[in-house]
Amino acid sequence: MKKRWLAIVFLVAALLAGSVPPLVAAPSGRGISLRIGSLEADANGKAVTLDAAPFIQDGRTFVPLRFVSEALGASVQYTQKADGSTEKVTVDFGGLAPSQVWTIGVTKVDLGDEVVVLDAAPLVRDSRTFVPVRFVAEAMGGRLQVAANPDGSTGQVLIQLPLSQLQRDLVKPLANGFSDFGFRLLQQVASGQSGKNVFLSPESAALALSMTAQGAKGDTFKAMAASLGLSDFSSASSGGEKLAQAASLMMESLAGMDPEQVTLEIANALFANRQVPFEEDFLARCQESYQAEVNSLDFANPATLQAINDWARQKTHGRIDGILDQLEPQDAMVLLNAIYFLGRWSQPFPADQTREADFTLSDGSTVQVPRMGQDGEFEYLEGEGFQAIRLPYASSSLNLPGSSRLGMVVLLPDQSASLEQFLAALDGDHWRSWMESMASREGRIELPRFRVEFKTSLKDALVAIGMGAAFDPDLADFSGMTPLPAWIGDVIQKTFVEVKETGTEAAAVTAVVMKATGMMEPPPPPFQMIVDRPFLFAITDRETGALLFLGTIQNPAGS
Repeated sequence: MKKRWLAIVFLVAALLAGSVPPLVAAPSGRGISLRIGSLEADANGKAVTLDAAPFIQDGRTFVPLRFVSEALGASVQYTQKADGSTEKVTVDFGGLAPSQVWTIGVTKVDLGDEVVVLDAAPLVRDSRTFVPVRFVAEAMGGRLQVAANPDGSTGQVLIQLPLSQLQRDLVKPLANGFSDFGFRLLQQVASGQSGKNVFLSPESAALALSMTAQGAKGDTFKAMAASLGLSDFSSASSGGEKLAQAASLMMESLAGMDPEQVTLEIANALFANRQVPFEEDFLARCQESYQAEVNSLDFANPATLQAINDWARQKTHGRIDGILDQLEPQDAMVLLNAIYFLGRWSQPFPADQTREADFTLSDGSTVQVPRMGQDGEFEYLEGEGFQAIRLPYASSSLNLPGSSRLGMVVLLPDQSASLEQFLAALDGDHWRSWMESMASREGRIELPRFRVEFKTSLKDALVAIGMGAAFDPDLADFSGMTPLPAWIGDVIQKTFVEVKETGTEAAAVTAVVMKATGMMEPPPPPFQMIVDRPFLFAITDRETGALLFLGTIQNPAGS
């Protein structure tokens, strides 16, 4: 009986142990992860042991202040009351972030020059100071993630930190280059779409092409880097590695959005023709830096085209219903990027203020459209010949400074200038200057509801801005991708956007179609030989070629 009870105890313990999720580590070793009720933690990629365990009280998760602060690179000082108990705690980040001054039992914290109201006050338990983890994460500009136990209760908390200054210095030229590229791309595409709506995703195109550039060499890599606005990455010897590192950091930062309010998903994939040899280093870099799915498939099989279009549909929540119409015999690889965004306005447009109103087209005629409206305080700019406004998307943050990362900027040229004239003069330098010049101002915004679906080949636009070598079979050098002569056959982008009173939904897929010569011939399809009619047969000697027997069969049932 005793052995039976021991077996049951061990079985229950094993089941409980198996139900506890493994401790999540912060991406790139930046941040800390703690388990509720446990002294086990991960700090910047290293396992550590705490002297006080996190706990939950009144629905709030509390973590030990000293450990969290020091793990994030801060120093901690305590101010005591006359009775020796802790009154205040000062956390100093050495200039990397605003200092924090906590007062025990008070639902306010001094954050540099700001005073922020908390939803839970810091407290002391077993001579240790505990603070609400959500505020600590957001005060550092980081992202809080929660892992649940099987019963739904909070099991772990992860504070993922933003990019370091060194990492931001690496990403900044990439972001600036991509935005410069975006305006040049829009100018080229819009010039061929007179009077039509145009909607692109420069980020999707740039990520797909920068991933493709990982297989480019020599002048081809330099041309691709220059066209993407990446002069800092144009060295063919080391630029690819630096570009991959910066792209990886950018995607990681973009993924660190507010998951409670905003959906922003970025995905990459490679669909490779299994008849084509590809360089392992190229595939590995795409997997490691771009988190790309790698698929080796039979391009002669119609199921491969279906798989590519299914991937595009899945990664955009059904908003992009396929990207390619066909695969051709010379197609060697399809490189894909997908971006999906869904965000609610921080200040939604009241539905009762939407009304039918005139919208003047470029030819001077008017159409009736539903136009939303609201009054409030917005980031706004009146520039030379235009107005600009930034409409922020909702955030679940504690209203800390700079907490609204995502927003829609609307630029409206004056009536004396056309949109085409305004676009022709627009570039990344102007854009960045305007964004820095915006200031908070009371006013009213009226904006049409709209929905756009757009699909185009970017080939001509990319050739026009300097990427021609990558499309030329005689000039392209993608020897870092495959030993076969290869070039870009086409770059196709398909997009979707809907803007309405509650917010915005947008999606994009970019497909870079690589072509190659000298591919191995695909194996012939399985044959069927049904001997159901008169036939000839022979018995031969392979070595001498002797024809030993030869005959015809008209009726196998005859004698």
